[in-house]
Amino acid sequence: MDNLNLLISGYLDDELTDDERERLATLLPADAESLDRFAYASFIHYQLLDWMGRQWVRDGATSAAGGWGEVCDAPDTYASGASLSLCPRPPTDTEVGTPNQWPVATARDRRPTGRRSRFWSVGALAASLLIAASLSLLAYRIASRPVIVGQLTNVTGSRWAGSRSDLTVGTLLQEGQELALVEGTALITFVSGAQLFVEAPATLRLDSAKEVQLESGRIAAKVPIPARGFTVTSSLARFVDLGTGFTLKLDAEKSFELHVFEGLVELQLDQRFGDAAERPLRVAEVRAVSFEVESGDVAPLHFEEGKKMPF
Repeated sequence: MDNLNLLISGYLDDELTDDERERLATLLPADAESLDRFAYASFIHYQLLDWMGRQWVRDGATSAAGGWGEVCDAPDTYASGASLSLCPRPPTDTEVGTPNQWPVATARDRRPTGRRSRFWSVGALAASLLIAASLSLLAYRIASRPVIVGQLTNVTGSRWAGSRSDLTVGTLLQEGQELALVEGTALITFVSGAQLFVEAPATLRLDSAKEVQLESGRIAAKVPIPARGFTVTSSLARFVDLGTGFTLKLDAEKSFELHVFEGLVELQLDQRFGDAAERPLRVAEVRAVSFEVESGDVAPLHFEEGKKMPF
């Protein structure tokens, strides 16, 4: 399985060996095109799984409720006093005739009797339970499958805390994953196309391909047009990127500094800051602002080109 497409497909279907996973992690950061192919395949794959999960559960519920055995009126026979009939099924490839010629079995014809009736009832119940269990298992597998939101594409002298202290270039990052960078720097490339540069010490959580929860530290974001709306949330404010490049330094529960180098960032203070939170502020390029919890106000800050972080 040397072909990149096969490796990506195998990863998404959870069919790769350890050696193949390692090879995929080596190939992806080799060039931008490989990473783009992986991002596109991941998006299509998880969207398809989500749609299939909803569709199969809906179809399964319909089958359990009625299906071919549902009682319905047969217009051609009901008027003459015949009993209610079972809904007709579509013809198979080997059957001929028009819809009016399809065989319609009456409820009386289909009604089992005696011991066969009991066996039929038990069999039908077992089949229904099996279908329900299969649908539940399918829904569980789809819901529990990890969602890949990005990849670690560059590190310099990095050291990580916590259970994932072995993070290296090529590591695929999952939705909800928490990262604590103790030393060095790291670059995360998201499936959405956004890039996030992280400087230690910093703690953050990856909520999705377009949203990050920053606990503390200094980061920089570069957001292309397809990823517009990329958001950094914190306990003090939300920073909504409107197609920009910016840096953010957050001192947890104390203050933050925002420098916008390109485009526009919408700043939304947390609701606990009263009237100021009701007036979102848009910070344009070559502008900077700061915020102190003690004052509760956003203030202009001298813009410093040197605050820009490298990508």
